Amino acid sequence: MKRLVIIFLFSLILLSFTVYSEDIKLVERTVCVLDPVNMSQTEGQFGFIGSLVSDTVSIMLKEAGYKIINGSVWREMAEKEKFTGNKLLNKNAILKFAQLPGADVVLNGVFRVEGEEIVICVKAYDIFTGRIAVAVLKTGPAGVGIYDTIDEVSAYIAKRIREKLKCSPPLL
Repeated sequence: MKRLVIIFLFSLILLSFTVYSEDIKLVERTVCVLDPVNMSQTEGQFGFIGSLVSDTVSIMLKEAGYKIINGSVWREMAEKEKFTGNKLLNKNAILKFAQLPGADVVLNGVFRVEGEEIVICVKAYDIFTGRIAVAVLKTGPAGVGIYDTIDEVSAYIAKRIREKLKCSPPLL
């Protein structure tokens, strides 16, 4: 008899967890994709690459179902807050900045063109934990092949971010 009561109580506990978990609606993560910082020696010549990388990553993440903070929104905020240069490389600063428009994931990175090659590094931070969830480093040709390298970086981030950063429960 005692055994039956224990099994019954255990079944009730399991059932309550199942019912409770179905009631919680998960919220898709909101991502802010910052422009990677140009680390090339000839900065002005390659200025467009940062926004090209961030816009391509944003498009792929949006296609994967993520809510994206529009580039024009965060760029306008960055201008107003004087959030440029080295601040884009400071982890604590970017975590704080990305919360302003409502992001809970932020991507930043660097790129460097040297000779005939480009190196692109992008990191995705979980704002809740402050930890890097996904990072990628790709090297490729600096000519027309740059678009393939950017696509590879974007595809990798879009795929891995889904695996590493699950949906979050809504804040009460």
